[in-house]
Amino acid sequence: MVSELLKAFVIGICASAPLGPVAMLVMQKTLKFGRIGGFATSQGASVVDTSYATLSLLALGLVQDFLDNHQMIVMFVGGALILLVGAFMLKGIPPKPTTPKQHFLPSEAPDIGWGFMGQALASGLSNPGAILVHFTLFSFFGIEVAGLVPTLSIIAMVFLGTEFYWFFFTLLISKGREKFSMGTVRYLIMISGYVVIGFGLAFVTNGIKILLTS
Repeated sequence: MVSELLKAFVIGICASAPLGPVAMLVMQKTLKFGRIGGFATSQGASVVDTSYATLSLLALGLVQDFLDNHQMIVMFVGGALILLVGAFMLKGIPPKPTTPKQHFLPSEAPDIGWGFMGQALASGLSNPGAILVHFTLFSFFGIEVAGLVPTLSIIAMVFLGTEFYWFFFTLLISKGREKFSMGTVRYLIMISGYVVIGFGLAFVTNGIKILLTS
């Protein structure tokens, strides 16, 4: 059982690692509001990853049937949510610095917590195809559990793996931010916002293709 728990911990790390819209959102919040803002945002991603891991273990067949039968709706709704998140990211771009090398100071966020977490939660839930990543990882590592306690233990270790990843991700981004000028951070936040919008447009485009070919 110990080996199964270690594998689940690694699965949590691997599931969080891809640089998608959630990672870009966490990076943007870390750059603008500091490590606390970034880590608070990442909690939404941890909840989503843990939820998908749970579905992968308990009800993958039922969930996959839904995704296959409603793929167009999933793409349109998911794309719209990601576009909305990207728009909020661009809205939060800091003003242009008064001098080219002006030192960057993080903004004071009025509500670091549920609001930040909710944005990552919406972005993560807009990509239910990520459940396939968890299923693939569980299959690759050969994890098969039976019983309530072993299943809950596996899920808990996946969650700890996601927390481990985001802890160090936000740590590295926040350390690097200290070396950036205000102008550099502004451009990084702008680029991350446009990247997220690009993901949203890709989802919507894929939904249109499905609609036209159905």
